[in-house]
Amino acid sequence: MQKRLRVLEIVQPVDGGAAANVELLTDKLDKERFDVFLASPFKGIFKKLKPSKIKKINLNLVREISPINDFQNFLKIILLIRKNKFDIVHTHSSKAGFLARLAAWIAGVPVILYTPHGFGYIQFKRFKGELYKLVERFAASLSDRILVQSESEKVVAIKDKIAPIGKFQVIENSIDAKKFNQKTSLPDFMKRMPIGSLFVTMIARLERPKRPEDLIRAAEIVAKGINNIYFLFVGDGSLRKSMERLTTDKSLGERVLFLGYRDDISSILHGSHVFVLASSSEGMPAVVLEAMAAKKPVIGTDTKGIKDVIENGTNGYLFKDGDYKSLAKYIMNLVKNKKLATEFGKEGYNRVTRRFSIEGMVTKIEKAYLDLYNSKKGATAE
Repeated sequence: MQKRLRVLEIVQPVDGGAAANVELLTDKLDKERFDVFLASPFKGIFKKLKPSKIKKINLNLVREISPINDFQNFLKIILLIRKNKFDIVHTHSSKAGFLARLAAWIAGVPVILYTPHGFGYIQFKRFKGELYKLVERFAASLSDRILVQSESEKVVAIKDKIAPIGKFQVIENSIDAKKFNQKTSLPDFMKRMPIGSLFVTMIARLERPKRPEDLIRAAEIVAKGINNIYFLFVGDGSLRKSMERLTTDKSLGERVLFLGYRDDISSILHGSHVFVLASSSEGMPAVVLEAMAAKKPVIGTDTKGIKDVIENGTNGYLFKDGDYKSLAKYIMNLVKNKKLATEFGKEGYNRVTRRFSIEGMVTKIEKAYLDLYNSKKGATAE
């Protein structure tokens, strides 16, 4: 009988798709086979998490580069790994992914895995992009397996020579579809809106790769022809003030609502009529899957990750990065054609439940853990 393997899941983002994915993974891993530890900042999703069979460790990582903070956490990770003698270290997202893989390699962990949740270097251009690409290649050399969340993400990483093809494995992002398919009462702010109001929603950090400005520019076009339509931005970030200024410049007034971080995402989705994600870069966005689970028509950029989920003209629309005029056209098509919107929503729901179940994702990750550990153990025995 195989021993119970000690697994460390380590992540920096505390909100958004990466955090939600790690929360589900740590909760669903088979505790009879794996002794699971979670290292993350005690904020956001992980502040509320109260797992009975998971050991939580506070890691004060921040998103931005902070040399002193990053070095302190790097040393803390090394000590943590050596103290607990982990068999497997699974790192998530760029910052934690680099620091923890290097620490795990130094500490001699048998199995090191990485899930990027969207490669960070793609967000940058010129010198910075090339520098981060080199960093990603170095960290990849320390990894036994890179678990990408979409086929198109794998294609890009191989094209950019991040690692040999054999190091990649596609395990698609997944969600708890039941959570978003349950009927819930509308949020109070929606109840206060005029009867017959239409809501177009974007759930994302207000940061550069998410391109919230494209939805605001599309909103300017749509609002001229549809009086009762409102645009909701759920999430926060460094672009919020500039997006608020752009909203004022476009004379959109009360048509655009910046809601900040919310914990009633399911309720907001159920009250929405169209979901939009205008990102220029994604791994495989959980929010699109969540909107599909809520049977909402979705519109997204024709970029890696998103195009693996949305089939143009079947369960939603795809538009070219930055083409806000096409985005506006698609929004108007869906709010004016309720039958089409309903058909897209049903097809999206069917796709999520057939292909993106959390149970399927966890089973594949567990198999990757066991296969890699056993292969390493066998090689050591020889």
